[in-house]
Amino acid sequence: MVRYEFAPAGVPVTASNVFYVYVSHYKSGTTSADLAARAQEAQIIRTNEAIDLPAGARVLYVGDYNVTTSGEAGYLTMLAKSSPNGLTQGGALDAMNPNASPSLNWGASTSNTNVLAMETEHSYELEYRDDLQLMTTNAYFGAPGGLTYVPGTYHVFGNNGTTPYYGSVNAGANTALANRLVTNAPVFISATQLLLDLTDASDHLPVVADYALPLPTPVINGVSLSGPNLTVTLANCATNGVLTLLAGTSLAWPLANWTAAATTTATSGAFTFTATNVVNPANPSGFFIIQEK
Repeated sequence: MVRYEFAPAGVPVTASNVFYVYVSHYKSGTTSADLAARAQEAQIIRTNEAIDLPAGARVLYVGDYNVTTSGEAGYLTMLAKSSPNGLTQGGALDAMNPNASPSLNWGASTSNTNVLAMETEHSYELEYRDDLQLMTTNAYFGAPGGLTYVPGTYHVFGNNGTTPYYGSVNAGANTALANRLVTNAPVFISATQLLLDLTDASDHLPVVADYALPLPTPVINGVSLSGPNLTVTLANCATNGVLTLLAGTSLAWPLANWTAAATTTATSGAFTFTATNVVNPANPSGFFIIQEK
C-alpha cells in the first residue's frame, strides 16, 4: 500500500484543495486465508487514514482489490462509516455499487449487464471485478470545498456490459467503443483497434473516472485601453494557468459563440494580461471575458 498527497499546481495549498490517494494491490485468491488477508489489508488502510489524515479528508482508495463478492469483509471494511479503531471518518463509497449491496458476485457466470459492466479482468475473458476506485463520500456527493467526483463518469474503459461473461472485449458484440475514434491528429485510432490494443496490452481493463478540483477565480483589478490594445490587471490567478481573452458583441451569447482573441500564460497569482490588436475602434460596442484553464 502506498499513500500519496496531492494538490493542484500553481495555487496556494489549502485544506480544501488537498486530496489523498491510497494505491493498493490486495492478496489474490479465493481461499479463506486469502479473504482474511484482504480483510486485514483493508483494516490497515482504514486505520492509517483515520490516524494520519484529518477528519473530512478527500480520499481515493484505488487499486487491484482482487475482490470476488460485495460481501467480502475487506470490501465492507472499506465502505464502513467507522474505521477499525472507532473513528467515524474515511468511509468509502463505490460508484458502481452506491447502495452498498452485499449480494453482488463478480466471480460467477451471469447475464446481468449491470454486473458485467463492472468486470475488469480479463480483457480476453471477463470473469472478475478486480480493479476499483473507491472514494470518500464527500468526494462522491460533491460536498463544497474540495475534490469532487463528476457524476456518471466512472466506468470500465472498453466494457459497457455488452461483453458476455467469459467473453473477450475484442468480440463483435462489444459496443463499448462503438464508432469511437481517437482523432487528435496525427493519431487516428478506430474502436476496433482500441479494443485489440486493450486485449494485447494487459489482462486488466482500465477503470476511468473524472474528478474536479476547486480553483480560485481570477479577479479583475483594472482595465486600460491603448489604441487597439487591451490591458487587464488580474489577481488570484493560477500560476501557469492558461488565460484566454474571449471577444463577443452580445452578453446574451452562449459561451461557445465567443471568439478567442488572445491567449497567454499567467506567470504568477498577480498578473497583467495585454492583448494586442483586439479592439476595433470602428465597432460601436464589444464585450470581453477572461477564461482560465
